[in-house]
Amino acid sequence: MKNQISLKRVLIDGAILNILLSIIVYGSIYANPMIWVGDYPPDIQAAVGETVDLPLAQTIIFAVLCFGVVIGVVLYSNARLRQQNGGQLSFLAAFVNSALIFFYFAVWDLLILDWLIFVTIQPDFIVIPGTEGLAGYKDYFFHFEVSFLGWVQWVSILVGGLALAGLSMIRLGGARASKMSFDAIYKDVLDEQRRLLQEFRVGHPYREMDFDGTRWRYIACGQGDKALLFLPGGFLAADMYFHAVLTLEETHRIIVPDSYTLQGTFSMDDVCRAVVHILDAEGVEKATVIGLSAGGGIAQYFIQEHPERMEHLVLSHCGILERDTEAGNKLKKMLALVKILPLFVTRRILLKMTTGNVPPSSKWIEFHNAYFQEASSRINKTMFVRFLEGAMGMRRRFAFKPEVLESWAGETLILASRDDQAAYASLGKLQARYPRAQTHLFEEGGHHTFMFFPDAYTAVLKEFVERSDDLSIRKP
Repeated sequence: MKNQISLKRVLIDGAILNILLSIIVYGSIYANPMIWVGDYPPDIQAAVGETVDLPLAQTIIFAVLCFGVVIGVVLYSNARLRQQNGGQLSFLAAFVNSALIFFYFAVWDLLILDWLIFVTIQPDFIVIPGTEGLAGYKDYFFHFEVSFLGWVQWVSILVGGLALAGLSMIRLGGARASKMSFDAIYKDVLDEQRRLLQEFRVGHPYREMDFDGTRWRYIACGQGDKALLFLPGGFLAADMYFHAVLTLEETHRIIVPDSYTLQGTFSMDDVCRAVVHILDAEGVEKATVIGLSAGGGIAQYFIQEHPERMEHLVLSHCGILERDTEAGNKLKKMLALVKILPLFVTRRILLKMTTGNVPPSSKWIEFHNAYFQEASSRINKTMFVRFLEGAMGMRRRFAFKPEVLESWAGETLILASRDDQAAYASLGKLQARYPRAQTHLFEEGGHHTFMFFPDAYTAVLKEFVERSDDLSIRKP
């Protein structure tokens, strides 16, 4: 919580809350003092009696105004506090900030609203008809006792602080990365790693292509006679492959589109057609296709539909594409959950499912965390729902054609990690479907080995690509 709490923030936002609530409270007393009779001193309540006919509409209106102002101002204060801290705000800091604002109002309420206005100045509209002259109207101690000697006020501050801190996490969690600057997101990342990504983005601008009314974005770079087509994971941008691209662009032409989910295309047939259009636009007849995670599913679909456009194939950390009732039922259950869960919960579950255990030997942990924080901000609920619906539809329609692989002459590499809880279970099925494939197993890195151990991952890719290119040249 160090450096997260700001007394200035508490004083400014607390003052805003105090002024607004003062207007609402005394405005409602002016309209009808009976609304607040339960907060008057005991002798005044006794004089009024137990039977009080309160207009329901007035009570609801002022209650909504009070709660709305309290929630709105405190959430706003926590949002500003997060911005002051480079986009970071812990639950504890949000709680302390919220509780201090409530305490500030409790002091204001006693000194200004109760002692100064109610007891000392005592405007005529405060006095309830029939209770004039009662001692309670000049009882300073009553207000102090209610405000600070009883437990109700302190419990209210505690519970209110916890509740508003929780709401701040929910409200801000979903969109915080999209509103943060690159420097704020990557502030804990090593300078060399952060600079590498920044320079890649500057030096590898996107190209755009219209396909059936949808604008596809992709990176095209490199040089050489051979081409590589990288297909990213489910919700990732083209630059997820930046390390491999920087290594291989000296010897190969490279094409990397954003994930199909970011393109807004969810039909696998349309995705494959879009990929063909990109290859045609770049004058590439055949390419080695490298697909990771969901990109690996696209690669499996692509080789079945367009084997003539694929020179070699790399399936990295992906499941098997097949008709599977059990897998379909799991997707259906996940879809039902996604539709009802808050977006920030869905994002965190997705990240946890794919990341798994973080390998402590990696030097890229902070980079990984920052990159996926940035990437998760691009995911919205509609995108996730359509992704799952598309995956279910693809599994229903997909029909594996073994004769396609039998007549295809390219080389295949399967990449997997032993600790990949998302895809390792499918390795045996992939090896059975692609019996001629080479397999490389990483000991750690989970589903994100490409980012936790980019040097090792890229070295394996580079070796396969060079060896496969050499074999292609030797073949008659």
